[in-house]
Amino acid sequence: MGTQNRRKHRRAQAKGIAAHVLTELGQTPCLVENLSSGGLFIRTARLMPVGLAVSINVVRPGMRKALRLSGRIANSIPARTLNGRLVPPGMGIAFDKLPAETSEQLTRLLRELGVDPADGPDGAPPPKPPRVGEPAPETARLQVQIRGVLMELGEAQLKLDASAKELVHLRAENEKLRAQIRERDERLAKVRVVAHHHR
Repeated sequence: MGTQNRRKHRRAQAKGIAAHVLTELGQTPCLVENLSSGGLFIRTARLMPVGLAVSINVVRPGMRKALRLSGRIANSIPARTLNGRLVPPGMGIAFDKLPAETSEQLTRLLRELGVDPADGPDGAPPPKPPRVGEPAPETARLQVQIRGVLMELGEAQLKLDASAKELVHLRAENEKLRAQIRERDERLAKVRVVAHHHR
């Protein structure tokens, strides 16, 4: 389903779109590089095995709620160096058959990104001349690097959140132990007072 879908669906460059991939192994933040009605390609620091079933929550600034999709990992590409620059790893995800409402939401998002799925396959259109304000190739490469850093920051934030929860738990345990020590000291003090009066 993966290769065939990628060829028959028009793809949109997903500017400013992020996602969370959810599996039985947990949740992974990522950035969406391109999107079509048949699947998407993401950049993520955590590659997953081809064929793995996943859920994807796609978010974009201005969206009232995440677009919830499901599919399978179609391919994965490890990190590589291109022209002396590190290109972060990525994965292609082929969507399952989408419910009508979800399909409509995806179609609306694609149209907002400048692609109408009704126009047919993207094939290999000739490159368009860059418009005024569009990033130059060097800028585009820097944006890819920035995305990689943002993904690493997302992973670090998840680890930091987990550490913060563990710290709260340890503090609570520490308070319990201190309370037990105070109770013990109070009992010992009472025993000493009683012993002193009986001398």
